[in-house]
Amino acid sequence: MNQNTPSAPPVVVWLLGGMVFLLALLALWIGFFKGPNLTSQSSTLQVAPVSTAGGAQVPDDAPIAEVAVPAPAQAQPALAPEQTVVVTGAAASGGLRVRADANQDAPVLEVYVDDTVLTILDPSGDYSTYPVQNNGTSWYRVRDQNGLVSWADGQFLSPAGQ
Repeated sequence: MNQNTPSAPPVVVWLLGGMVFLLALLALWIGFFKGPNLTSQSSTLQVAPVSTAGGAQVPDDAPIAEVAVPAPAQAQPALAPEQTVVVTGAAASGGLRVRADANQDAPVLEVYVDDTVLTILDPSGDYSTYPVQNNGTSWYRVRDQNGLVSWADGQFLSPAGQ
């Protein structure tokens, strides 16, 4: 009696499947550990060692790290369409992330370093006020020198030549 019974897949199928799995795993690993190629400056907070004496905490003679206090916000001058601006103050946060729309949840299209030249554009017909205010952020529609149009946080834009 000749019955067709399913047999185990050939070794070649298992090898190909294993190779596909390993390539997918490698791609995930590279994406996770490499990420976007940004230059960031990391700062380390150092805490002074503390000794206890009779229940009270007494700092050792080690220096205590100073905590940077941000300067009070200065009034941002209004930027006008067709005005040339430069990216400023974005290095500490890893660069200015420009987005597909005027909000923090929109996809990041590009990351610019300080001194990148951009041009302010009209806001388009989607918004009635300009700059667009969203969760305390003033958003400007900008174009880079390669023609990419995106939205940028106004606190990192300064008029060119200033």
